[in-house]
Amino acid sequence: MNNTSSHDSETPAEEKQVITACAFIHQKIDGIEKVFLPKRALTKKFLPGVYELPGGHIDFGEDIVVGLKREIKEEFEVEISIGDPFYVFTYKNEVKGSHSIEVIYFAKFVSQIEEIKLHPEDHS
Repeated sequence: MNNTSSHDSETPAEEKQVITACAFIHQKIDGIEKVFLPKRALTKKFLPGVYELPGGHIDFGEDIVVGLKREIKEEFEVEISIGDPFYVFTYKNEVKGSHSIEVIYFAKFVSQIEEIKLHPEDHS
């Protein structure tokens, strides 16, 4: 599943704005509240080895919630339910040359956590 698209975090997008969405996936597992924080692959040019909230770039014209669910399904092969947005921030991606607007949503797994699949080219 190494489909590098034109909206990944490393493809040049000089002076373009990019919308990204992330999921703050939290829920009780065995009675303990936990947060899902995958670690970016060390081979990534942008923020290698950093723990991150999962998500990604929203395609042009795509509904942001639909896009966030798509990104989680592509990257981890699981379904999530999405709640309210709770934080928005911006940053400049120096690798890509773009300005990102990122929206973070509360979310929960619909799939069982045992179904999560990590792709080593993306996360560990």
